[in-house]
Amino acid sequence: MQASLQLVNQEVSSYFGLSRKFNGSAHLAQLESPAINKVIAIDPSKPLIADNSIKQMPYLGFMVNLVERMSKAILPIESLVKAHPEFVRSIQCWLTKAWCTTYRQKTKGEEVCAVLQFIARVFTTYDSNAGGRFEEFIKNITKTFQNEVKSFVEDSHDSELLLTSIMELYRRFESSTEITKRHVILKETGLAEAADLRRQAEELFLDEVAGRTVPHWAYDFISELWISLFQANLDIKRPAKSLNWAVSLLHELLKSFKSHNDDDFANDCVNSEFSWLRENIAALTQEFEEHQGSLNKFLMQLKVFHENLSQGVKTNIHWSTFPSSASLRGKSLEASESEQRMVMAKFKPGMWLRYRANEKHRFCRVAFRETKLSLIVLVNFSGEKVASFNFEQLNHALEEQAFQFISLHSDLNATVTKISKEVALCREKLEGKLEAAKLDKKRRDEEQTARQEESKLQAFQAHNVLLSETKDVIQTLSPGARFSYSELPGQVIRFMLKLKVSGKYVFSDLQGRKIADWHENELAEKLASGDLKIIDNKMSTLARERETSLEQLVSVQRMQKAGVS
Repeated sequence: MQASLQLVNQEVSSYFGLSRKFNGSAHLAQLESPAINKVIAIDPSKPLIADNSIKQMPYLGFMVNLVERMSKAILPIESLVKAHPEFVRSIQCWLTKAWCTTYRQKTKGEEVCAVLQFIARVFTTYDSNAGGRFEEFIKNITKTFQNEVKSFVEDSHDSELLLTSIMELYRRFESSTEITKRHVILKETGLAEAADLRRQAEELFLDEVAGRTVPHWAYDFISELWISLFQANLDIKRPAKSLNWAVSLLHELLKSFKSHNDDDFANDCVNSEFSWLRENIAALTQEFEEHQGSLNKFLMQLKVFHENLSQGVKTNIHWSTFPSSASLRGKSLEASESEQRMVMAKFKPGMWLRYRANEKHRFCRVAFRETKLSLIVLVNFSGEKVASFNFEQLNHALEEQAFQFISLHSDLNATVTKISKEVALCREKLEGKLEAAKLDKKRRDEEQTARQEESKLQAFQAHNVLLSETKDVIQTLSPGARFSYSELPGQVIRFMLKLKVSGKYVFSDLQGRKIADWHENELAEKLASGDLKIIDNKMSTLARERETSLEQLVSVQRMQKAGVS
């Protein structure tokens, strides 16, 4: 189960990590600070986490569901919520915060798993019949968890210390139940030993009286008195008078009853023998107080019987015959010793089971098993007796399916494993959403890039068209055309001429001073960008003359330079 719990812890941390990536760090801020205290309610009358908090932070809904599932897995939630709601809520609050710490500190949470495993082992078999001592233990452990929850601050949580504390509380509780359990075992052992001695005494008694016939009114008294006598002689703790003397009296008594059907006896001898017999039976009975009440009635009936017998008076008597000891032994030996051991071996001391009696179910554990005595004793959490069985009773209860053996580890392990798989499924769904979000973002980025490239292309094409149109305009420029230039705000510049060799366009200010010269492409860019704007494109006669003279001047200068070179 430890491995399954650790797997749940790992899946929870993975889920939170993915949730952080999916929703952003701000959505998980509550898990990474003492602010978690503000949204968790330790009061069991309120929801663990309020609905408005879950609406704001949906991942908290996942947390609530997971904590409640785990609570139901490790606790008998219905019984505990009814009897100890504060305990259940303290466990849920602690587990919520412990998982937050495990995620925050990026640990495997072994101590958290150990606490959960201990709680599961102790409380899975809780019911309303646990007893007063265990109810008090629950109150004490509730206070421990509540204090842990209230003192919970970031990075100060110590599950190992908590585990030590609750284990110490449980140790003290177990110690307090030992005396009660020992008293129960001692009492039940004494009763079982007495029952075993009684059975042996019955066998010895029947060995002496098997097949003998006695008046019906004497049957029960003789059986009880002499069985008690045999039992006392078998029990070394209880001294008894000589067994041989008691057996002799029994034979004499049986002989007197047999004489009822015999005609050849001396009446005077019988009277003295019968008187002696009754006196010795009375003396024998003094040792057993439990038979004193029925002694007088028996002796009176026996005296009347003897008087009638001595007088030769035969009356109508209802007779009873003792069975053979073989019938008693046969009943007790219906199952062989090996079969009894096999049945008894199912009930190991310390194991828990669910016992049904009178249509009610109770959790209990095997406190004592003694094969020789054929004894099983069941107690509750507090060490109080629930039931005890000899082999015959135990076998009958098994046939009636009155026991449900509790396999804590396998049942809990299966449940916790199922929860871990469910958390893993949630994680996988979140991974799927995260992957889908990544793919969607990639698609949107690609679409945006495509749109940007398309926009750039369109802008480039539009710019080229504009440049082409601008170049057409440039071809129509006449010397003297006036422009505004962004780098010379407030001034007007004029196009002077286009140099034939370099192809540059020369511009000057209104006083004729050269301002700049640009190639056609440069001029087109400036016109297209708006840095250079045409004010007017009219050429005066004077301007045309100047253009001609300037061209001539430039031509002469070039020729001179060529001659020099």
